[in-house]
Amino acid sequence: MRVRREQRGAAAVELALVLPFLLVLVGGILQFSWYLYAMQSGTSAASDLVRRISVGDCQSAAAQLALVDSRLGPADAGSIPLAVSAPTEPLEAEDIGTTVEVTVTFETADFNLPVISEFYDPTVTRTASARVEDSESTPGGC
Repeated sequence: MRVRREQRGAAAVELALVLPFLLVLVGGILQFSWYLYAMQSGTSAASDLVRRISVGDCQSAAAQLALVDSRLGPADAGSIPLAVSAPTEPLEAEDIGTTVEVTVTFETADFNLPVISEFYDPTVTRTASARVEDSESTPGGC
């Protein structure tokens, strides 16, 4: 079966028309997947820190920042400073039963893809809370 002369190159033209949309779709999937990874990493870091604070550990701001930074790993792009909002004063016996809250804010990678970057905010904010169980600090901090 011979291809008619007028149809030669039709597949290349169709590919040229469809390829930009496919590339934007794949790029959007990759960007969104990375953002979900960053959100999960932020949630995990905030949960770990709030758990440690609720049992009396990890009271210094520097130790809290170091713990969260190590838990975020590559999810934190480092383009804005990592912000951790958590109580740094030692817990007292009367704090047992109350709720402590931690908020972690950081910026994740932006792949700067056309079209997608217009709708994408790389700033991730995650919050976790826990009931205070203990007020005795363990030596060694975090």
